[in-house]
Amino acid sequence: MIMLHKVHVVTDANFASDPDRKSQSGFITLFNNNVVSWGSVKQKVVSLSTAQSEYIAVTEGLKSGICFSNMLNEFNLDSSYIELSGDIIASLHLAAHKSNHQNTKHIDIKLHFVRDLVASRSVKLSYVNTKDNISDMPTKILDGSTFRHLKNLIMDEKEEREI
Repeated sequence: MIMLHKVHVVTDANFASDPDRKSQSGFITLFNNNVVSWGSVKQKVVSLSTAQSEYIAVTEGLKSGICFSNMLNEFNLDSSYIELSGDIIASLHLAAHKSNHQNTKHIDIKLHFVRDLVASRSVKLSYVNTKDNISDMPTKILDGSTFRHLKNLIMDEKEEREI
C-alpha cells in the first residue's frame, strides 16, 4: 500500500501595511500537519487590491510548497497534490478561474502560474476562516490571545495526529 503524504500551505497578506503601501506576504507550509517552513516577505510591488495582495501571497506560499513537494519526491515519498488555503475568496477565485475581467488586468501574468497548477490538479484550493488562519503569525502583529489561539490550532492538530 502506498502512503500519500499531505503537503498543506496556508497563506495570508497584510494589505498595504507599510508606509510605502507595499503589502506583507506570509505563509506556513505543513507536512502531515507539522510545520516544516514559514516565511514572511514584503511584496515587491504595490498591490491595487486586497485580492491582488493575497494572490501574491498565494504565489509565494505555493513556491515553498512546491519546493517541499519536490524534495519529498526525491525521497520517493509521494504527495498527490498540495492543498493551498487562504482566507480571501477573491484570491482563491483568481487562482481557480480563467477570467480576464477588467478589474484584474493589472495583475501580472507571471502570477497566473498558480492557475496552471490548479488546472493540472497539482494544487487543490480551500478556504480557511480569517480567525483561524495560522499564516497570520508571520504576517501580522497579533495580540496575545490571537497568537495563543493560532498556536493552539497548530498544536491541537499535532495532538490529534498522535492519538
